[in-house]
Amino acid sequence: MSERLSGRLSAPCVRRAFLDELDVRPDPFQFHAMDGLDDGRSVLVMAPTGAGKTFVADYAVARSLAAGTTAVYTTPLKALSNQKYRDLSTRLGQDRVGLITGDRTVNPGAAVLVVTTEVLRAMLYELRGTPNERETAASSEGRPAAGAPALARLGVVVLDEFHYLQDAERGAVWEEVVINTPADVPLVCLSATIPDVTLVHDWLTQVHGATELVVADQRPVKLNHLYAVGNLRRAAPMLLPVCIDGRLNTAAELLDGTRRDARGEGLRARDRDRPVPPSRPDLIEHLRVNDLVPAIWFVLSRSGCDQAVADCLADGVQLTTEGNGYGSGPWSANRWPPCREGNSARSTPPAGRTRWSPASRPTTAGWHRSSARLSRRRSPKDS
Repeated sequence: MSERLSGRLSAPCVRRAFLDELDVRPDPFQFHAMDGLDDGRSVLVMAPTGAGKTFVADYAVARSLAAGTTAVYTTPLKALSNQKYRDLSTRLGQDRVGLITGDRTVNPGAAVLVVTTEVLRAMLYELRGTPNERETAASSEGRPAAGAPALARLGVVVLDEFHYLQDAERGAVWEEVVINTPADVPLVCLSATIPDVTLVHDWLTQVHGATELVVADQRPVKLNHLYAVGNLRRAAPMLLPVCIDGRLNTAAELLDGTRRDARGEGLRARDRDRPVPPSRPDLIEHLRVNDLVPAIWFVLSRSGCDQAVADCLADGVQLTTEGNGYGSGPWSANRWPPCREGNSARSTPPAGRTRWSPASRPTTAGWHRSSARLSRRRSPKDS
């Protein structure tokens, strides 16, 4: 076992306490990863989304805390780092968890540090530099140099979303972190999918040291692929499976207006029944009625996200949670009455602007990364 983790509690004691606290029985791949960490090896875990990769990271953090060392948890995005910081703070306590990104620095001397991968790379380089070089490197990342000394007692590094290693633009950051992390500090590399995972495992073993490859194929949460079909009547969209019994769904052919019968005559339906992509408001309402919300709608560009929000606002769609004064169910899609600005009626406010109406409190809508998000803004009555 690594000398850094040979301290306060033995591996069996840490494992027993960890499992007793969670009161769950791990899956075989999770036991496999725990065994690798207890033997002092790094682990490369590839498992489907929802399978429980985070369980392995949590166990690695528990081992580090028991040994009195520092655990560093990295994510590729600031938003993910902020989310992980909140999750760990809730579970472990705010005094034990810190956050370092280019925008925020919270409790940098904590036993568990959540950072972006670029920040960890800079911190690792700081360890090798002079005090002046450390200050310069920290300033370039928009943070104090106080984070680097914590790495002197580094116990484990968790690299979430490890498939970024193969990203053409940012992959070098993950490579440098793997190369520069001290050899006696285990790495916990997590990903849902890594092409050529065996080659990546061999590289980790060669560059960093003994690494256990853990692969889980079973998906605990069934993944359904559907496509939505609407019509010009704006009737409820249809959600059809992409494949049936491993074959493409032939219903797509039936909905194709170009299909012809044996006489060669077109069977095109009337224009109002012609299948078309459903509008966003119609599909959102259909998802709500069929208990398929909350949902994330991915859009490929910021301008597309803005347009998606504008479409929803123009149609008066509002999504709210239970107990906040809107609607009557867990999720409601309500139609807004026209609101007024000055002396003129406005039924379609600009995207991202607060919309007021006599019957409702204000709400806002805007894009968030690659998804359109509808969110509630506090009204003066909530203050």
